[in-house]
Amino acid sequence: MRFKIYIYTILLFFCCINIQAQDFAFSQYYMNKLYLNPAYVASEIGGRFNVQHRQQWPGISPGYTFQITQLSASTTFGYCDSKSKSPISYGIGVTGNFATEGEVALNTLQGALVGGIIISGLEKSMFRFASFGGKIRYNNVYLDNNGWIFSDQIDPVHGPDATLPTVALLPSDLTTTYMDSGFGGIVSFGDTERHFNIGFAIDNWQSKDNLLNSENPSVRPTKQILHGYAYLPLLNNLLSKDKHKLLINGKFEKQSVLHTLSLGAYWIYRPKGAIVEKQKYTNLFAGFQYRNRDWVDFKTHTNAFVAVIGARKKTSSAIHQFSFSYDVQTSGLTGSQGVFELGYTFSSEYGLFGCGGKGKSGGSKRKSKGPSVSCPI
Repeated sequence: MRFKIYIYTILLFFCCINIQAQDFAFSQYYMNKLYLNPAYVASEIGGRFNVQHRQQWPGISPGYTFQITQLSASTTFGYCDSKSKSPISYGIGVTGNFATEGEVALNTLQGALVGGIIISGLEKSMFRFASFGGKIRYNNVYLDNNGWIFSDQIDPVHGPDATLPTVALLPSDLTTTYMDSGFGGIVSFGDTERHFNIGFAIDNWQSKDNLLNSENPSVRPTKQILHGYAYLPLLNNLLSKDKHKLLINGKFEKQSVLHTLSLGAYWIYRPKGAIVEKQKYTNLFAGFQYRNRDWVDFKTHTNAFVAVIGARKKTSSAIHQFSFSYDVQTSGLTGSQGVFELGYTFSSEYGLFGCGGKGKSGGSKRKSKGPSVSCPI
């Protein structure tokens, strides 16, 4: 049956008309912030590095397996001068990912340059910050024809054999490159103990033709995203002196006929006595996410329930965070073994280049309050 997978894949990419591809999606979208919204490039003091790996449907035939690795790095400027009183600072960053789809592999390489500014709120005000960002992205899509099987390469006795000659005409160009862009904004209210964020993002803005078959060109649809979260105390001092927090987040995403709604709730636990000298601590977190999709027929489909666990370690100069998630498919797909996602994030208030939240005199003198950490996990 494997030769059917090869043939179906070829038909999918070279015989269909007006194909509209969808962007890659991550279950841990709030861990992968620059991919979610370029405005996050300036929303945290200092520097940040993130790596995220997703493997989808490993239990199905290799013809349907999907995996992607995403890298991002960013740093802020404007906090380094302790004499600065300006509420405005800025950030720059880069992102890149490599994705492989199927045994007849469709490979996608993306790289983006991201930039943004942030306006910090004044002390004793409910307004924390507003940030705005944009990105320019390079896309390269390559269809690997190694292992393609055509009908005249199927031996009646031994089955598919790629070494047999074929009269099939292979396409002359299996690679396409194009540029696109995106932008977004975030507004935050509250304080360190409880705060709220809401943001929007537009992706694939002014995307060009990107289908491998130039005879039937297609444009990747523009994607609109609305997202937000609330960070709140939870039962503090009622059960124990340990710190308990509740994080509620959500995202609505629209891309052509695909509408996706994700809602999540996470419990964050900091053991008693974890806050010590120089604010060293360890957070443990766990939660669930519900995701549904409206696809083509515009009927709501529960796509998955996602379980997330992780830990966040704060040292005197940096933060290390590890996370793991597993998607339980509820869309009727059987034998897929779900979706696994691993993430690691490093952040430092001193920035990736040695500057960030503290100036030479040991702390910023301006009266505006910086964003601190925009999301606690």
